[in-house]
Amino acid sequence: GRELGPRIKQLAPPLPELPFATILRHVERAFGVTAVDLKSLRRHWRVAHPRQALYLLASEYLAWSLPRIGAAIG
Repeated sequence: GRELGPRIKQLAPPLPELPFATILRHVERAFGVTAVDLKSLRRHWRVAHPRQALYLLASEYLAWSLPRIGAAIG
């Protein structure tokens, strides 16, 4: 995730660790896409935007690297 200054880190509550599948389901529901859509090679904004959200959320909540997120997506 992003590096915050030491004082800010003390004020910010820790992010809960969510299973990847939970994050994936939330993105599917929020954007009206399926896991198949997110795993596809399509670059249309209707798929690319939710995919970017998935990467952001997984990196923030799980502290996973982009290659690890990509491997989880498939």
